[in-house]
Amino acid sequence: MVRFARKEDYEAINALRAPVCALHSNGYPALFKPVFAKDHQERVLKMMEDPEQDVLVAEENGQLLGFAMVEYIKREETNSIYAVHEAHIVEIGVDETSQGKGIGTALIQAVKDAAKVRECRSVQLDVWEFNKSALRFYEKLGFVTLRRKMEQVLDET
Repeated sequence: MVRFARKEDYEAINALRAPVCALHSNGYPALFKPVFAKDHQERVLKMMEDPEQDVLVAEENGQLLGFAMVEYIKREETNSIYAVHEAHIVEIGVDETSQGKGIGTALIQAVKDAAKVRECRSVQLDVWEFNKSALRFYEKLGFVTLRRKMEQVLDET
């Protein structure tokens, strides 16, 4: 079952977020610190309180198995771009022992449903190139690459 998170889910959500933090710090240690900092943990509470953001959880038998943190973005039309109203998945994760059981797919579907209610045009997310399993998962669900951000590290010597 996927539902909107409640404040009492805070610790369980962060227990699911900690491995995602570790995945990023291991995948790109030049950027991501190997600490799941308190301010990062508290972000989930701030998102729950913000009407332009949602936190969804997947629950089975009272145990949280996955989460999705979503922000809704609205930009006005300008001379060069059309108005934008989209859902952006900030973070998503599923307990490692529960992966491959449809929980991530159910979370994505719940995000899409919430986005439709808010009349969003699309659901978007960012994924790091080192996260090959996430890339495969998102592509399997029909996500496509819109743009790429590239980097060249400068020699500091």
